[in-house]
Amino acid sequence: MAASEEKKRKGGEGVVLELELVIGSYESLLCGLSYDLLEDEAKLRSKFKEKAHMSSIRSVAASNNGILASGGTDEIIKLYNMRTHTELGTLIQHDGTINYLLFQDDGKYLYSASDDGSVCVWSTHDWQCLHVLKGHKGPVSCVAVHPSGRLALSVGKDRTIRTWDLSTGRCAFIKKFPQALDLVVWSPVGDSYVISSNNHFSLFHVETGPILLQVNVGHHINSIVFITDDIIAVGSESSDILFYSVTKEEQLLISLKGHTNRIKCLSFVPGAGLLFSGSSDGSVKVWKLSMDNISESQCIADADIGARLTCMTLVYPQELEEGGAKKKRKRKTKIQSTSNEEEPMTEQLMKDRAVVTFEEDTISSINKEQKKTRAKKRKKGPGGGAKRPLVTVEYEEEEEEEEEQTEPFVKKNKKSNNGKKVKLDSSKKKKRRHV
Repeated sequence: MAASEEKKRKGGEGVVLELELVIGSYESLLCGLSYDLLEDEAKLRSKFKEKAHMSSIRSVAASNNGILASGGTDEIIKLYNMRTHTELGTLIQHDGTINYLLFQDDGKYLYSASDDGSVCVWSTHDWQCLHVLKGHKGPVSCVAVHPSGRLALSVGKDRTIRTWDLSTGRCAFIKKFPQALDLVVWSPVGDSYVISSNNHFSLFHVETGPILLQVNVGHHINSIVFITDDIIAVGSESSDILFYSVTKEEQLLISLKGHTNRIKCLSFVPGAGLLFSGSSDGSVKVWKLSMDNISESQCIADADIGARLTCMTLVYPQELEEGGAKKKRKRKTKIQSTSNEEEPMTEQLMKDRAVVTFEEDTISSINKEQKKTRAKKRKKGPGGGAKRPLVTVEYEEEEEEEEEQTEPFVKKNKKSNNGKKVKLDSSKKKKRRHV
């Protein structure tokens, strides 16, 4: 048995076997590629290609439960189930191009940034727009949610970065810059973040505030990803992928060459050390990064999709434990056999069924007698029997203490369809009960 087949046979216990790469293009196409992590020979295989929007696609995002969202210049967001590869529907709220889409880490919320100057927060449970974050005076370029899920950052062409308190849905802080801002990305730990403007990017620390690092890469920046807390990968109008160190004095670590046109998008898989890059030359490349020495990184696979790339996201397969899946199948088989197979008729079973029939007849006759007795009592009127008084009892019921606020403005403020805020009751509720 080959080594790759042996790995596949042993896989299943929470091991990711195959990654799916979804790419958006100027030609309004959604293209899907798959990459098997357990194969000895690295390959990118084409899975699908279809026209998804009426015009250019600007952003794609995937949740941890396999939901894909895509948005573009046609001002709509389309939803897909990547487990079944079916379309779920369309979200319509914005009045401008959808520039950026992002699922929160737990997959409960989808964030969309648009040219209309707003950021919408969608519930992935019923796909209702829970809140619209307004404040930018121009197009919103990018939005990033802190790993804790309590706050978010948004940047735009109005040259401001805004900090949003997701427990209230209000803007908590505004900072102005001399130029329009394009990207904002949180570090994996969440103690720092990077913003980009044209061909510059700057690293800020959450607690200290001042700029920790400021770099001019020489070309307009299109994509930024954190490889580690100390290493940043940058894709720009240049055809090279640039790696910068946050801590070392020699900031530029390496420049990976391979594409022939500008780098439009980067996606990183931390556990596998894989970096996916997409370029306007129509190619997608897979890079195996050496985490000990980033300069030893190399390209291990590539594919040509035949379109001009604009955005890219990774869809992780559903993680199933092998034992749990087997147990579920057993239970299903058992239920089906019980419903389809008839129980053998024995002499004892016939006696039992006869007893049950007799008891049902007896109970039916008893019920009839009870109904006649109740009817006679009602006819007697007030003197025939005492009526039970109607008593209203008030009692207080203690509610459980609310957990620490982690979800965006769901418990504190809710919005109905007419846009009015609804305040929830606090610690105690009075209930009435008729006895």
